[in-house]
Amino acid sequence: MEPVPSGPEPLHIAVGAGAPVMVTALLNGVVLTLMVDTGADRTLVSPAALSRAGVDPTVGSDYGIYYDRP
Repeated sequence: MEPVPSGPEPLHIAVGAGAPVMVTALLNGVVLTLMVDTGADRTLVSPAALSRAGVDPTVGSDYGIYYDRP
């Protein structure tokens, strides 16, 4: 596994017109597929995905989610 970046890095993703933007990300070392809302100021992760990553979905917390470069 590659080292986790220490800060935000630009990521360029080619997308088709009208197609959702999907990325592969790591949360606590667990691979997730996220749909990116380019107009949102935060990312939501489903309770099921949080549970798979060992995160208690009943506790509101901030977590770093890092992308997996192709």
